[in-house]
Amino acid sequence: DLSKRKPLTLVEYETVRGLPAVAAASPTVYTRQDLRFRGDRLGYVLVCGTDDVYPAIENWTVAEGRFLSLDDVRAARQVIVLGADVAKNLFPGGGGVDQEVRLGGYHYRVVGILEKKGSIFGESQDEIVNVPYTTFAKHWGIGTRRDVNISALAAPGRTMQEAIDEIRPALRRVRKVAEDAPDDFAINTSDQLIQQFNGITQ
Repeated sequence: DLSKRKPLTLVEYETVRGLPAVAAASPTVYTRQDLRFRGDRLGYVLVCGTDDVYPAIENWTVAEGRFLSLDDVRAARQVIVLGADVAKNLFPGGGGVDQEVRLGGYHYRVVGILEKKGSIFGESQDEIVNVPYTTFAKHWGIGTRRDVNISALAAPGRTMQEAIDEIRPALRRVRKVAEDAPDDFAINTSDQLIQQFNGITQ
């Protein structure tokens, strides 16, 4: 029963990232927090803790400024990248980059704004903010309370199925899943998610 499984952690992320068939892997962890700039407030904004390679895996493009850097992640800097709709609502006249905002009571410096991406499965992808996952862990915790999702890209010359064929046994091993027991985690490809959505909407 996946509802009773142990959450994925950063240990699994490090495991996946080190596999030969995986070119890149990125962790994502989520919460919702208030976002403020001076007297303006956006309530219950989706916050994604992630790393510097996430845009390459998920096809995000930066419209202004930059995305998170490896140095941001290593130093757990309080920097933030705004989704297009968040930026438009908080800075309707533009000029959000380099401004200081408060996220969940913590000061963050805006380093970038993402290109508009639209909706998927009826959910806006532009009402989100991104911070280093290391900073996220410092402020809101990562562990038993929050599941870490792992996005991965297959290495050049390798198929996604070949990558999955490495990822599955590696995760079973690090999570100490008994040989005769089913997986206590789920692996989804983009195609499977689209098929699931089409099944819901038909």
